[in-house]
Amino acid sequence: MSENLDKIIVFLVSSNAELNSKYSSKEYFNFEFIVSGAIPELSKNPGNPKLTGDNLIFTRRNKNGDLSYLTHRPKPEKNFDWIEVAQSFAYNYYNLESENGFWRWGQIVPEDGSYLCRDCGFIGDFLAGEVFPICDVCLDGDPGGPIPLSEGYWELV
Repeated sequence: MSENLDKIIVFLVSSNAELNSKYSSKEYFNFEFIVSGAIPELSKNPGNPKLTGDNLIFTRRNKNGDLSYLTHRPKPEKNFDWIEVAQSFAYNYYNLESENGFWRWGQIVPEDGSYLCRDCGFIGDFLAGEVFPICDVCLDGDPGGPIPLSEGYWELV
């Protein structure tokens, strides 16, 4: 990871004491994982969602120390490893290369356009600089989805 890149901060926000005790705040190679009972103060941005319940909130801390919202994941119905999801996101966020023309959840959209999900055929319109989402239709990019977190599934059409 380059020294001049902003730092990814992933918050596990939960009021569930059992979930909070299972995980602990820790700094990893390419991101920081923070367990919190409250939603972090994010830079004022009309695009920030109103979050309730248990969530993983993916943010970027710039050199001034401000946190900007990137995306979030609500707590899924089934159990999975939150740390693995956070690590995959951080890896994907810093990886600026497609995988044979396919992009993964967490990677930065390289150019404005319509992108096809290779699994279900859903087409989403994304702007350059946004973060590629998990496919809302087939859940590609989700730990329980058909495509592993490490594989790309969005293709520019």
